[in-house]
Amino acid sequence: MNLQTQKPNTYYSIAKVLIGVSFALVIPYLIMFIGGVYYWKMGILLYDLITFLIFYQIALFGVSVSMHRYFSHKAFQTSRGFEIFLFIIGSSVLQYSPLYWASFHRKHHRFPDRPGDPHSPWSTDTDRKMTLRTWAHSHFLWGFSFDFETTARQYAPDWLAKPHLQVLHKYHYFIGLFFIVLAGLFEMFLMGTPEGFFRGLYFGGILRILTLHNFVFF
Repeated sequence: MNLQTQKPNTYYSIAKVLIGVSFALVIPYLIMFIGGVYYWKMGILLYDLITFLIFYQIALFGVSVSMHRYFSHKAFQTSRGFEIFLFIIGSSVLQYSPLYWASFHRKHHRFPDRPGDPHSPWSTDTDRKMTLRTWAHSHFLWGFSFDFETTARQYAPDWLAKPHLQVLHKYHYFIGLFFIVLAGLFEMFLMGTPEGFFRGLYFGGILRILTLHNFVFF
C-alpha cells in the first residue's frame, strides 16, 4: 500500500486499552491526586518547588531540544557523546523512546492533520467534526493503536542504524524511571532527611511528568 494513502489502524483492543489506560492514566493520576491532597495538608515546601522546577526544565529540554529539534528534525549536528546525552534526557520525559517519538513526529509532518497523521483528530475522519472519539484519539488513544516498530523502520532508519542508540532505546523506560528516583535523591539531599526522598518522587517525578505530558499532548 502506498504510504501516502495508508491509514492508521484504528482498532483498539479492549484489553490493551484497559491495561494501557490503567498504567498510563488511572494509576498515575490517582497517585497524583492522593499525593496532592496529602502534601497540601502537610504543607508544600520550597524544596518541593525547587525539585519540581529543575526536573521539569530537564524534561522540557528533553522534549524541545532532544526529541523535537534533534531526533525529529536534525536541526543541528553534534558528537556521539552529546547524542547519547540527548537520548538520555529525552527518555526522562517518559513519552516513549526518543526514536519512537521522532518517527511518529516525522510521520505527523508528512500527513499533517489528514489521514495518516498518527495523533490528529482527523487521522481517519475527513468531515473534521470534533467528537469525543476524535478528541480521545488525538489526546491519548492513538498510542494504543499505533505501530511504533513499523513506523520507526519507515521514518527513523537513520537512528535505528546506530548501535549505541539501539542499546539506549531498549532501556529507555528504565532511564525514565531513573530520573524519578534521581528526583527523590535530589530532594532528600536538599532536605537532609528521608522524607525528602518521597517528596522528590512526587514533585520531581509523578507531578512533573503528568504536568508536562498534558502540556505536550494538548
